[in-house]
Order: sequence, then C-alpha cells, then structure tokens
Amino acid sequence: EYTIKQWNLRNLPAPTAGPHWTYMGGAYVLVNDADAKIIKAYDGEIFYHR
Repeated sequence: EYTIKQWNLRNLPAPTAGPHWTYMGGAYVLVNDADAKIIKAYDGEIFYHR
C-alpha cells in the first residue's frame, strides 16, 4: 500500500480522520481506511507539477 504523507506538496486537500491519499493509475485517490472504498479521485496532472 502506498500512502501519500506529504499531500500538501501535491496541493491535495487535507484528508479528514479515517481516509488517506494514494496514487493509482495516474490519479490521486482518497481511500477510506476502514473499508478501502474510494472517496475522491483527481487526475495526477492537475495537482502536482515539477
């Protein structure tokens, strides 16, 4: 499992208690820790520019 801990560097909104940000197939995905359901997904090109 890949968890994005520095979500602020990628300009992602702060996760609330319970979910975490991860990266899947070119998208940033907010996943619920309890049941692994996807809450939100954003295209990776939108938020993180090098």
